[in-house]
Amino acid sequence: MTPRNRMLLLVLGFTTLAALGVHQPWRGDAQARTLAQVAPVFPGLGDTRDSLVRIEIESGEKSVSLLRGEKGWVVKERFGHSADAGRLSGLLDGLEDLDTRDLVAERRESHALYGVGEGQGTRVRLFGPEGALVGEIVGGKIRGQNIQDLRRFSMAFYFRRGDEDAVYLTPSFFSPSADPSSWVAGRLFEALDAEAIDRMERLDATGKDSWSLVRLPQPAESEGEDDLAPDASVWAFERPTDRGSVDSSKASSLAWTLTGFGIKDVLGKCDPQKGPGSAFGFPSDVFLAGAGEDSLELRWGVSAEKEGGRPLWIPGQPWIYELAKFDVDRILASVEDLLPPLPQVEEETPSGEKE
Repeated sequence: MTPRNRMLLLVLGFTTLAALGVHQPWRGDAQARTLAQVAPVFPGLGDTRDSLVRIEIESGEKSVSLLRGEKGWVVKERFGHSADAGRLSGLLDGLEDLDTRDLVAERRESHALYGVGEGQGTRVRLFGPEGALVGEIVGGKIRGQNIQDLRRFSMAFYFRRGDEDAVYLTPSFFSPSADPSSWVAGRLFEALDAEAIDRMERLDATGKDSWSLVRLPQPAESEGEDDLAPDASVWAFERPTDRGSVDSSKASSLAWTLTGFGIKDVLGKCDPQKGPGSAFGFPSDVFLAGAGEDSLELRWGVSAEKEGGRPLWIPGQPWIYELAKFDVDRILASVEDLLPPLPQVEEETPSGEKE
């Protein structure tokens, strides 16, 4: 072998070794190596979530603490009212599914850029027995995108573990609210059926707009009638007796509004038997509803703010709720609101003019 060929062979050997060192084919291709590095952000959370005793969420000046009680999770800042179980489960599911797939930064100096620096974003802390910190995450900004191209638009947020500098991107998790009112269990009457309500009554503090309605019994169905299209409910005034008929569709909408009431906030706690007294302007209105032998009484207060929600107390319960003013105004309809619309009178065409 000539000296020239030996030199070429030596160069080829060095080149091959360099290529092997860079590409490391024994570790698999790029995709395989990426997948090998993907790991859960909180490994083992699926096994430990049932032993969590406290969850703290902090964002700016707002914060909320969720505590595990004897009968489930409660909101500390809302007098120990039950927390929204579905919302809480969604939060823990999202944390459990987080992984390290999309790494975007590894240095602390980049935290401010992604909204996960000190004092930024939303911080979530999970605590186990005896106050042990199980996990901590900081949720940051949404990824900047061209929102004009809706076909490629996707929601994705930056985040990092509280004890690490690495910043990741995720499309499956977004920061939870730190507003305590948003964690209060949602619907007020989960089991109430609007179709079962057969009487409603409003007791106005002034007496001007007090009324009482009853649902009239439905006639027996004739053979061959369509069961899938039942007759609409028919309502009638019990009080007042001199206002004629009721617009039954409006009366039925009151029942549906009642069953759909959502809790806006919890304003306080009181003795379930004595009630809140004169606090929050109680009582200004009373609303009664019944279904067969069951009955429900709602006592309304007055909001301190002009456009604020209406305080509500249900006798026998310890909570003073706040409900959206729009929904309360609908349920506390006036007598005039329950009357059928006036018939439209056609205008007569003056003589000598063509129609």
